[in-house]
Amino acid sequence: MRALYERLFGSFSQGWGQLTVYFLLLLLGSLILSWLSNRKLRPVDRGPALSVPMFLASFAMLMIARYFILDRWNAVIIAAGLAIAGLFISKSGTRAPVLIVIMLAVLLGFGLNLSAMVLFVAAFIMLLLSRTAVK
Repeated sequence: MRALYERLFGSFSQGWGQLTVYFLLLLLGSLILSWLSNRKLRPVDRGPALSVPMFLASFAMLMIARYFILDRWNAVIIAAGLAIAGLFISKSGTRAPVLIVIMLAVLLGFGLNLSAMVLFVAAFIMLLLSRTAVK
């Protein structure tokens, strides 16, 4: 009975620890990418530092992708993430990097940490070198 108890609560605490790390990584990545997308804009044109609906949707996608590790469901999860990102972009008119954050969450959820890091670095460089639109 003791072995069963230790195994159950050991996996429970390990899962929450990993989920907390993913939450902090996604939060930090979202804040950095949002700051980069807003840094060359006038204060009037800047959006919030963190789009809460975008962050919550991306974290939900991370949790869904974390628990569905099947070949057929991967494509469905990615397509749903892109549809959610498109919905947020069209309805909110935000300048936040919604698509990048959703894809970052899906890659982290699938356990593709190196791919998530490469996507983040590429987005960071792209947003760092981009110019604002002249009005």
